[in-house]
Amino acid sequence: SGGKESVRALFDSLIFDGFASAIIPSTLTVYVIRITYVCLNEGTTVPDVVMTWGPTVIGLFMLSVTTEPVDKYISQALNDTVRKL
Repeated sequence: SGGKESVRALFDSLIFDGFASAIIPSTLTVYVIRITYVCLNEGTTVPDVVMTWGPTVIGLFMLSVTTEPVDKYISQALNDTVRKL
């Protein structure tokens, strides 16, 4: 029925958006920024502006590059698990 399908679509959207738009991208970004910052601090001398903005710029670039693969991965994972129910 329509109500059952609406509830199913709601939960599907919540799970997909929760993982593909919030949990995975934010976690990846935090780790990329931290790793970049550590790498810039190890044995190199870089200008302050690079130390300040470099990790952030790389994190934002990483977000733009990983959006489509993360969406595909989460969609496939949902197809193989929750959407079968």
